Amino acid sequence: SLSLNNATFSYNQASGGDGGAVCVYLNSTATLNNSTFANNTAYQGGGSVYADTATVTIRNSYFHDNLATNGNGGSVNFHNNCTTTISGSTFNNNTSTYLDGGAVYAQGTIDISSCYFTENVSFRSGGAVYYDQSQSSSNNSSLTMTNSMLRYNGTHGGTSGGNGGGMYAAAVRVTIRACTFSENYLN
Repeated sequence: SLSLNNATFSYNQASGGDGGAVCVYLNSTATLNNSTFANNTAYQGGGSVYADTATVTIRNSYFHDNLATNGNGGSVNFHNNCTTTISGSTFNNNTSTYLDGGAVYAQGTIDISSCYFTENVSFRSGGAVYYDQSQSSSNNSSLTMTNSMLRYNGTHGGTSGGNGGGMYAAAVRVTIRACTFSENYLN
């Protein structure tokens, strides 16, 4: 179990793998409160945070200028049936330069509330948030987003075209309540 409070992670790098600042694996639990993740880079997924089959809670945190150079999730990547809750957090100017999810790439169950996503970019799909459960064995997957804003996020379309300047979701039950999607784009 990992618990971080009022922590700052900046200019960290996973030059050959996932999670530029933090990696959480296999049935682990992580709670990140009031923390800042800035200018972190991962060669694979999750420029700042990578989780695989884990439970992750993020509250009142700030993610900016993080980068996944050859994988999904410019800032965070929740892979293989993670259970994730993100609340009161801001994702700004994060980038996935090769694949999907400029700020967030997710599989499993994710609940996003009172969050702001601005100026995040992916190479293919999901400028701010990318969710695809099609390659997972779980049947209990869902994406819930409430009271959140996705603005000025975009995709560059990749080699085969892109989808969802603000958000892309496939093979999942999606619930969106009281959210604003504004000026997101496909290039």
